[in-house]
Amino acid sequence: DFTKELSNDKLQKMSQIIGLADVYEAITHPRSYRQAKLPHEAIKELVEKESNNFQNRIIKSLIDNVGIYPIGSWVRLTSGEIGIVTTISRGYPLRPRVNIIFDSKSNKLNKVKSIDLLNEPHLHIESPVDIDKDKQLIDKLK
Repeated sequence: DFTKELSNDKLQKMSQIIGLADVYEAITHPRSYRQAKLPHEAIKELVEKESNNFQNRIIKSLIDNVGIYPIGSWVRLTSGEIGIVTTISRGYPLRPRVNIIFDSKSNKLNKVKSIDLLNEPHLHIESPVDIDKDKQLIDKLK
């Protein structure tokens, strides 16, 4: 049995990681009694409501590795442009690489523009975009 080879500390850490991943997954996917939350909302809920159940370093590790806006998240930048997160900047959860798909007036760009927010100190993520609820943007993607 492999668990005999693991110390109590390692077992506790593994159970914390698995438990946190399970809670994060549950929050970000729909349930019969509620809609799914966006990833940044899930992180906020974990920090506010689950910090007593999980070690802070485990929550921080999730944020560092998954990001506040995980890969695939749609975001609006302070420039008004809208794009999709393509890479997480480990240790800088609010500074991912974003592929810009729409200009500041929500017009689809002819060519995707990639921006690494680590190298653009004047640009920030203003807000997430729930692309599934924005019919106009969905129609423009087609």
